[in-house]
Amino acid sequence: MNSMIKKGFAAAAILLGSLSAQAQFEPQFTQYMFNEMFINPAYAGSREQVAATMLYRNQWVGLEGAPKTQTASINGPLMNKNWDLD
Repeated sequence: MNSMIKKGFAAAAILLGSLSAQAQFEPQFTQYMFNEMFINPAYAGSREQVAATMLYRNQWVGLEGAPKTQTASINGPLMNKNWDLD
């Protein structure tokens, strides 16, 4: 009888927990080549000019709760000097 009570409590906990469960999703970009910073943050400042990027993706348009992904980034060189650490 004791194991049945435990199974009942476990089933009730799973049921109640699943009613209010929410999850995060991994951001998806179809045009990832336009935002190298998102894929590899070490890319920041690797070019000689400032670059700004904004991307927006609305997936499964018309469905309730459909994922939407936005990102914005700006990067550029900190100083235009040669660093000599001797």
